[in-house]
Amino acid sequence: MSKNLVPGGHRAPEDISVYIDILRCLIPGKHAYYLAAPITTGKRLWDLAAKIRTDLPEFAMKSAPTKYIKEVFKPNLRDAKLSAFRVRQKFGPLVIDPSRFFRSPWSQDDYALFWEVIIRRLVKGVILSPGWEYSKGCIHECMLSLAQHIDLYEFPGTPTSGGRIHFLLKAAQKESKELSLRTPYLDSAVSRLSRRTSRGQRS
Repeated sequence: MSKNLVPGGHRAPEDISVYIDILRCLIPGKHAYYLAAPITTGKRLWDLAAKIRTDLPEFAMKSAPTKYIKEVFKPNLRDAKLSAFRVRQKFGPLVIDPSRFFRSPWSQDDYALFWEVIIRRLVKGVILSPGWEYSKGCIHECMLSLAQHIDLYEFPGTPTSGGRIHFLLKAAQKESKELSLRTPYLDSAVSRLSRRTSRGQRS
């Protein structure tokens, strides 16, 4: 696998292909489900950003690291673990929970790349955890799934649609503006879905 796996010149860490190959050994083709759950971002990060009065949620990670770990990261991990348990009751054991995987040298871009490759190659359905529409990573995974025609479900396993996803993202966008937060990843997703809806209405 090439190190240059994504646009923009981002270079993957040396060991990323090893973990991809391990999962490919365990999962035969596109037979897995993937739990898109807030881990490092999400609504809790928005709340922390509002609390410390910054308009950039990602800034809250660096400027208030102790609060971030206590109020965002650890609760997100707890919720993801519980969500994975419930989803596996419906879909079986082949549900990938990304909150259980950590590589300390990896950046957020490395994780995003890794899970994007896994979703493209091994996943037949993505389950959107509660609060996914506030999470930068979950939004990316949702938009990727739409583009790849991968089945999407709302937690704990209700099939969902592009229209429903557009509605939830627009509601989250409205909330971000009310909190005076800058969320370009959310604005971009809403814009893309709006264009998609317009094309569908014209056809």
